[in-house]
Amino acid sequence: MKYTHLELSSLKDGSVVIDEDLSLSAEQFNLPLRLRKLSDVVVEGQGQFDREHQLFYVSGVVSGLMIVPCAITLEDIEYPFESPFNAVYSFDPTEDEGVLLAVDDTVDVMDVVFDEILSEIPLKVVKEGLSEYPRGEGWEVVREDEYEAAKKQEPDPRLVKLKEFIDK
Repeated sequence: MKYTHLELSSLKDGSVVIDEDLSLSAEQFNLPLRLRKLSDVVVEGQGQFDREHQLFYVSGVVSGLMIVPCAITLEDIEYPFESPFNAVYSFDPTEDEGVLLAVDDTVDVMDVVFDEILSEIPLKVVKEGLSEYPRGEGWEVVREDEYEAAKKQEPDPRLVKLKEFIDK
């Protein structure tokens, strides 16, 4: 998904159709720990080159399937995603905010696509239908409602000290 200034300038109407299946591996990108694998990534969109202002407008949608760890069990979970994106590239130096500068007269849409994918990584995903939480020797994972109920039954340690003082 790289386009050179020469390629875009030679287009009759300046429009480009983007329809690509991507194969992204962990080795190709330094994937964050919350993202284990990407598959079935598809980028669909269009681009329009404005010859007068030397700008290339790109819009589209990136979709696919992420493999992310369960926040409780760390098991792999398939997480589908779909994210729209828009970008404006300039072939001339500009100080406009939000306008990306083409490097070596080349526009690489993949940078914007990958940023969109990274922004779609969920902070926390829990496996559906999880009935048993992990536990080990001297520890266990509890549900929040169980924790709150246990917390209500325990007296506040500050009040225990105060009660001992009053009893004396």
